Amino acid sequence: MTEIETKLQDIFRDVLRDSELEMKPELTAFDIKGWDSFNNMRIIAKIQKQFNLRFKAQDIVGLNNFGELVLAVTKKIYS
Repeated sequence: MTEIETKLQDIFRDVLRDSELEMKPELTAFDIKGWDSFNNMRIIAKIQKQFNLRFKAQDIVGLNNFGELVLAVTKKIYS
């Protein structure tokens, strides 16, 4: 797991209050209890704060799983 993936997993664990949660690239909101639209907004807010970046709506609306979120964050950091 990369440093970015680890930090994102920690955010998911914190927001979803599940210290045992193991994030994998293929996981979607349908796979994880508590990953609803409200918590998704909280997750995105924490990601933006943690990595000091800003997403536009079009950056996140088409993300389908954790792996795509990792790629989106990585792209923002290194662009």
